Amino acid sequence: MTDDAHLDATSRQLLAQLDDIRRLEHEKRTEARSSDEFHDLAEEISDKARGVWAIAEHEETSGATDSPVPRERDEMYPGDWSDERAD
Repeated sequence: MTDDAHLDATSRQLLAQLDDIRRLEHEKRTEARSSDEFHDLAEEISDKARGVWAIAEHEETSGATDSPVPRERDEMYPGDWSDERAD
């Protein structure tokens, strides 16, 4: 079982990895195709994409059951696990 803070942290980690992939993909687009730099960035993007997959699987598993914290279980509305930590 995962509490709200853990699920929120996992979600934020997923979003950060996606931001990194977007940044790296934009950077890769400035490199010549088949250059060493292009391939290095492509490899880094692939590695991060595999990490996103792993985080998403963890989030799916973690969110499949409700929080072990009784107060958190009483909150049952969309975003209830992230609203207290909103940016």
